[in-house]
Amino acid sequence: MDEDKAARMQAQLQAMREAYAAQLPEKIAQIVETWSVLQHDWSDEKFVALHRRVHGLTGSGATFGFSRLSDAARALEVLLKGLIAAGKAPLSRRQCEDIERHLKGLQDASLRADEKTPPGKTAAPSDEAAKR
Repeated sequence: MDEDKAARMQAQLQAMREAYAAQLPEKIAQIVETWSVLQHDWSDEKFVALHRRVHGLTGSGATFGFSRLSDAARALEVLLKGLIAAGKAPLSRRQCEDIERHLKGLQDASLRADEKTPPGKTAAPSDEAAKR
């Protein structure tokens, strides 16, 4: 591949990463809003929708250079999936607190892209992900 073509590809990947980053606040807000609604108006369908939204971040985060976001989303996704499988509605206070803690981690992780992972590459799992 010649240098010009490689540079164009890098520029395209960077543009995709920037577009992804620009959409993150809205995606995170939708997840937080869905959780907020669920706390006052429980619905199994909305809970499954919450899981789906989080699941979407699990794969896309690492793809676009947000491995910490991907790790945080994976942790929340596993928690939600377990609750769905167990049919644990309504949720206990502790379960709600666990979800809120993971949501906070998701929000924090969405604020920064990886510094060393180029777009399109998946970073090695963080220490936190390795503990799971």
